[in-house]
Parts: sequence; structure tokens; C-alpha cells
Amino acid sequence: MSKKEGNRTAESSYLGKLFMGKPLPEGTRFTLIVNETPFADLYPFACERGGKREPVSSATHAKVVGKLAGLSLRDGRDVGWCVDRLDVLITARTTEHVESEAHRRLVPLIKDYLGQEPLVTEVDEVLSGLAQYIARSAAELRPRSHTAEDFRAILDGCIRKVTGLRSDGSTERLMTLQQKLRPVGVLEAEAERQHEAMLAFRQAQRSTVGLGRQRIAAFADKVYAICQLTSARRRGGSIATGQLAYAAILEAIFQLPEVQSGEVDFSQAVAVLSDITARCQNRYEDAS
Repeated sequence: MSKKEGNRTAESSYLGKLFMGKPLPEGTRFTLIVNETPFADLYPFACERGGKREPVSSATHAKVVGKLAGLSLRDGRDVGWCVDRLDVLITARTTEHVESEAHRRLVPLIKDYLGQEPLVTEVDEVLSGLAQYIARSAAELRPRSHTAEDFRAILDGCIRKVTGLRSDGSTERLMTLQQKLRPVGVLEAEAERQHEAMLAFRQAQRSTVGLGRQRIAAFADKVYAICQLTSARRRGGSIATGQLAYAAILEAIFQLPEVQSGEVDFSQAVAVLSDITARCQNRYEDAS
């Protein structure tokens, strides 16, 4: 339906996720926001922000309904009922515009959580954490309904991971990446380079959209799983702490198919590991 729909099923399509998994009372309207001109079947649904779109032809209506056949909707509604209430808002915005707006809205929420003004880097990292969550959710086959309380819990979790502080002020701040790498024998200069590579990765991640962002998130999940497995083996005594545990993680990452094929450069893979290490509280605290 849009240029990025590809071969999605009805349930996993953007419109399918927009219509499914939520109450559909009278007065419901749906707005699909895109940053590029959609294909011809959705273009007739376009309208200005705050405006009212023109009626669409029966042929266009039937074509969209046909592509979404089989959707199971709430409150006894059918796809045609939802399509009748669909608007498409085309908003050409750059990554910088979107990030600026997200920063503006996030700062008071983070300030309310911390009880103090957040650092710019903290806001950046919270935004990156939310973006990763959204990318993973968007890649799921079925839509997930979120209440305001759900979002607040997700946001609080991101803030806690970034700052190491709970909303009541307890828990010490997270160690820096450089501090976490000391127990595993990484020299200060090397740790500093890893820190710079991590920041570059985060910037690249924020500027990546669509399938590219989903691939980054999927690769990061694999790296995180390796960290979890290595930590479990370390605690179980099958892998020694310190340098050997860190080396085991690097070796496992190096053997990932994406790295071996060259799809992901090993230096970028290490940057992903650094990003995960920086976000996990005291990951190497017990490695000495």
C-alpha cells in the first residue's frame, strides 16, 4: 500500500496494525502518517492536518478493502467500516525535525521522573531506547495495544537504564562504559575509542529508518543474547570472569553469520556491544 509495505500480510501491514487490536466505538477515525507520497491506492485518502479529505471512489475503496481481507476487528466492525474512516497525512519531515520534537516532549517527562533537569546525553539515550522498542514492536506480526500506563512503564524503564536512577531517587548512577571495561583488561585509550564508536553507532542508528532500523535492532538482540549466555556461564563457573569472559563474548560476536558474511563490520558489531554494555547496569562489576 505504501512504498515500504513490500509483501506484508494483511495483519502485519501498516493499515492492519492501525485497525486491529483496539476498541472501535462510534466516532473513531484513523490517521496514517507518512513522510513520503504513498502509492496510488492510498493517495486519495490524503488530507491536510486538521482538514477533511475528499470522498474516495468505490474502486479505490474496494481495492484497499480487498488487500486487507481476513482481518479480525473489534466491536463487530469490518475492514470497510475502518477504511471509510481513514485519513492519510503526508508530513515531509527530516530526522532532525522528528528528534527535535521528540526531545521537546521527552525533557519534561524525564525531568518529572528524575526530579531534576536531564543531561542532553541522557535525553538522547532515552530517545534511542524508545526508538529501539518501537522498531522491534513494528517488526512483530501482530499489533500490540498500549495504554498510557504501558507507555509510562516503558519510558520509566528506558530512563532507569540510562541514568541508573529510580523515580524515588534510589540506586546509584550507572558506571561509564570506560569504567565497566576496566575489569576486563581493556586499556583506557582503547575504551575511549570504543566509547567514540558507540556514540557514532547511536547517531547512525537514530538516522536509520524502516527495514534498516529493524535489522539493527535484530542484530542488537543477538548480541544481547550472547551477553546473557556468557554471563550465565560465568556465574555457573564454566567461563572465568574478567578478560576470558569478555574475550568469549567478542569471539561469539565475531562468529555471527552477519559478521562472517561482512553484512555487519566487526567494528560496528563491537560498537553494538559497547552500546549494550553502557546501558546495562554494572555488567562487568563482578568480573575482576
